[in-house]
Amino acid sequence: MTSSPATDGFPKSLLRAETARKVEYFERYLVRHPNLDAVDRALWRGINHKPGPSLFFVIGPTGVGKTTLMTSLQRRLEQQAFPNGPDKNARPPYLACEIAAPESSQHNWRDFYLNLLEPLETKFITDRLGEKAARFNLAGRGAYSPRGTPSDYREILIKWFKQASPPTVFIDETQHLVNLKSGRLGEHLDVLKSFASRAKTKMVLFGTYQLLPGRNLSAQLARRSVDLHLPRYGLSDRDARAFESVIWAFQRHLPLRAGERLVDHVDLLYSRSVGCVGILKNWLTWALENAWEDNSGRLTLPLLKASAPSLKVSSRIAEEVVEGEQILADGPETEARLFRLLGLTPTEMAPAENSPVGVSKPVGRPAKKVTTQPDPDLKVFKVVTRKPRLPQSVGVRNPKRDPVGKT
Repeated sequence: MTSSPATDGFPKSLLRAETARKVEYFERYLVRHPNLDAVDRALWRGINHKPGPSLFFVIGPTGVGKTTLMTSLQRRLEQQAFPNGPDKNARPPYLACEIAAPESSQHNWRDFYLNLLEPLETKFITDRLGEKAARFNLAGRGAYSPRGTPSDYREILIKWFKQASPPTVFIDETQHLVNLKSGRLGEHLDVLKSFASRAKTKMVLFGTYQLLPGRNLSAQLARRSVDLHLPRYGLSDRDARAFESVIWAFQRHLPLRAGERLVDHVDLLYSRSVGCVGILKNWLTWALENAWEDNSGRLTLPLLKASAPSLKVSSRIAEEVVEGEQILADGPETEARLFRLLGLTPTEMAPAENSPVGVSKPVGRPAKKVTTQPDPDLKVFKVVTRKPRLPQSVGVRNPKRDPVGKT
């Protein structure tokens, strides 16, 4: 079934623009949805509340929207700091960098601090931080002196934070610290905690579930930080409605002449994206480009499928997601262990009522079957459902039981 998409979401002039402009418009569009909003509100309160924790860990699966969340917060901080437009002479309202994937067993702290220093104007360094900063030639990225040690640049940064009414620090891809062969994740996180404490700033660390093991290596680190879970959309009615709303929002902002009504293919969109909005957006961005390059701006079902992540890729992501959710969940076993450590013996153990921000409770009610045949492309499904549905264990067949009385 095809129809003309609603064109009240994007400027109609985009239909006459080059494909690159259409793709750029859709990439810049940030869709709001309940899981994102829940973590956004918690982070915004934490950033603007001076006392309290100095580290915020935003943890979720790959492609769930962590970078989108970071971009949204950065735009809001810029609007708050510069209501009349950007001011190059004012201090930036935040600093940001990405933890690079390691090329060796050691994390390069020197490059980390230099990446944070890069957006600062020369006058902030030479005028406010004195001769030591000037000696290391912090006027431009290519002019940094090799004489500067990680400690030198760290102290320059901390001094700047203390003098500039400290902004927020955003660090993306923090899970790359896990891949260090030295296995010193706890120590690296302690370095970040110490930096945030000395600089008296708020540090927001974004990472996948790979980051979870390091969160409990230090009680001191745990006490000074907050975990915020940005989950994928699951199987509950609430999650299904939210995911369909995201699909409608993306449909309205896809600069297309005509094409499939995306919500009619919710099972396909959900299974290949594993309920992650970021993966869905990347998929639709690729489909948008293909539609204009190959099909005059029409999005057909074959083109949508051809642009999708493969079944193997989606299955691998689903496995990591389910494993991460199980690690993060606080259930009766976790509470029982805590009681044992404290020497308590409660008469009845009940499941923990409090869960991290954004976690939706599992729903045990089975989805309703419909009479239509399953799409042959959706081999990961056991049945076609009215709501998006993933198997509990991707790639594992359900057990078969012999009929009673037969051997």
